Amino acid sequence: LNASLDVPEIGGVQSQDVMSQVKHLAVYNQETYRNTPADDVIIDPRTEHEIYLPSFYAAVTAGDASVMCSYAVINGDFACNDSDLETTILRDEWDFPGFVTSDYGALHSTQGALQGTDQEQPFDTYYGTALQTAVQNGTIPKSALNTMVQRILTQMFRFSLFSQLRTGTPASTVTTAGHVALATQVAESG
Repeated sequence: LNASLDVPEIGGVQSQDVMSQVKHLAVYNQETYRNTPADDVIIDPRTEHEIYLPSFYAAVTAGDASVMCSYAVINGDFACNDSDLETTILRDEWDFPGFVTSDYGALHSTQGALQGTDQEQPFDTYYGTALQTAVQNGTIPKSALNTMVQRILTQMFRFSLFSQLRTGTPASTVTTAGHVALATQVAESG
């Protein structure tokens, strides 16, 4: 069901030269103990692949630009620091060319740069000065940073973010009477 809903929405969003981001990769079921080791989901690979990953697979193979990793801890690894999930599955098995963004505060070390997370938000706790230091002292290879930047910039170029003039500002009001009417119609139809 998720895949049948996700893929057309992603297609519609991205047809307007707007990047789509599917979230939250993966096995993210609860808010209790969110973003702590107490939220450790112990799951076998078969269940993960049959229950939790099909909608993400459909999204990324349909051309989704980016993925947001979750607050979940999966078999002892924070999702945003889980190389099995973000590198082995997402990139190696699925050939995902896009980038991975952390959920707010869900990255837990600079090692995420090697484990598959390309962008930290909204802070620069691990990908600010700490990542710069790790690259300068050789803990994180410069090639890893280059790959992270390449993934992000490739999608930005794909969606013409450098060549199309964007209007408005983050503070601009974009809701019009027409938007409200359309939203009401869609909600009532749903």
